[in-house]
Amino acid sequence: MAKMLCLRDFEEYAKNSMDRRVYEFYSQGAEREVTLRENLRAFTRFTFVPRWLRSKEERDLSTTVLGEKLSMPIGISPMASQRLAHPDGEVAAARAAADARVIYTLSTMATSSIQEVAASRSNKSPLWMQLYVFKNHMGALKIIRRAEENGYKAIVLTVDTPVSGLHLKLWRNGLALPPHLRNPNFEEALNENPITDRAQQHTSNTDMLNALSWDDVAWLKTVTKLPIILKGILTVEDALEAVKYGASAVWISNHGGRQADCSPNALDILPGISSALAGTGCEIYVDGGVRWGSDVLKALALGARCVFVGRPILWSLHHSGQDGVRSTLEILRSELDRAMHLTGCNSISEIGPHLVQKRQLAKF
Repeated sequence: MAKMLCLRDFEEYAKNSMDRRVYEFYSQGAEREVTLRENLRAFTRFTFVPRWLRSKEERDLSTTVLGEKLSMPIGISPMASQRLAHPDGEVAAARAAADARVIYTLSTMATSSIQEVAASRSNKSPLWMQLYVFKNHMGALKIIRRAEENGYKAIVLTVDTPVSGLHLKLWRNGLALPPHLRNPNFEEALNENPITDRAQQHTSNTDMLNALSWDDVAWLKTVTKLPIILKGILTVEDALEAVKYGASAVWISNHGGRQADCSPNALDILPGISSALAGTGCEIYVDGGVRWGSDVLKALALGARCVFVGRPILWSLHHSGQDGVRSTLEILRSELDRAMHLTGCNSISEIGPHLVQKRQLAKF
């Protein structure tokens, strides 16, 4: 098997070896996939402004997120049905995250249970629980209580899915979960039979609350003492509203280009949100299009405290399970370390907006 040298190698492997319908389920964007493409292009619009004669022999990549010490400011985003990529699914990815001492975020639509993932790890690296609010709040409350009982450190409320984005490939080709797979957290929350058809889940399921409001955020604050993170924030106005309603962090995300096509990318709006939230104590996280350690450095420079990775985890999970995800995290760590060395940063605290500039477009 060829050596995987960068995250792109894992994707090429998955593209050539994964069941086509599974690959399309994971890789697709919404509608024309404009946002999906722009997420990748956005990082090329920023260049570094290196500072020399200040490097030390070793760099300190450690940081804290919500008071938890991490080995580096990188985490794993919530993603559904990871056992479609590898038999060990979320358990393998969470173990790799624990090995690397970074955050793992479990999806409500996972193919592994909250307790199974919590019990699988070798240490207490942070686990976060992604949450959808259902029309019946009791379903969400069941998930929250289960997460609390199993040591999860935060609730990540996804706010950008009042309805599903338009996923043409999925709807045309369909994708059924094999009989041995299920979504245990979702099913337990709603006391429902297993959902096996991904297309049906995203088109006809009526359990998700399609009129989520700030009142639901206020309700969450009354039922748990865990930090609340709002995932899917894309404007300064909503970021400030999140602070008003007691969110501990905002997660700038366009859902990997899978929801509203032509949404802004994280890098373009990150500086404005960072400036608006300065001094509030509300942390800022981003995801979308991260494929290199240098991408992580750019996002940190523009104001993110932690940078989350999605699809590359799925490709490496498919490649070799826990070892593949561990390799992806090691590659990102090595690339981030190298990028910091090449730009004169010795620690995460030295990274700031002085480190990057937006590339000027040529004039004709």
